[in-house]
Amino acid sequence: LKSMQSHVYNQLMELDQTKDNFGLIHADLHARNVLVQGNKLQIIDFDDCGYSWHCYEIAVAETDAVSSLDPKIVTAQEIRHALVEGYRSTRHLNSEIEKELNILTMVRTLIQLGWANDRRELMGKEFFTSYIDHLMQAVDSYLK
Repeated sequence: LKSMQSHVYNQLMELDQTKDNFGLIHADLHARNVLVQGNKLQIIDFDDCGYSWHCYEIAVAETDAVSSLDPKIVTAQEIRHALVEGYRSTRHLNSEIEKELNILTMVRTLIQLGWANDRRELMGKEFFTSYIDHLMQAVDSYLK
């Protein structure tokens, strides 16, 4: 685990931090933190707000969407593609987006596991069984 942590840390430190790809972000922007009021969207829950890579927002949304997907309807790759294209329609993404997303998705997946572990009484054993399966897919994608 220590070597994995070091590896992820070193990979993060290799990512560029420019004004075009790094700055203040929500850091927990997923469907449950967006309220819909008619044709307006309201973002809530800013307690994780901080400085990070802009595409961490995509990693958060992707991780959330993939955790509840039905692979017969949509694949993880289709979700990522849709999120990247939607983001690109508003903001420039650099050419390292796939590398960044693989690293940041792994980070988000581990953060969620830590969050759930700290709240075991709320999660139930079945959560951890299914989440470990999800985590293994993220690790596999990350290592590729």
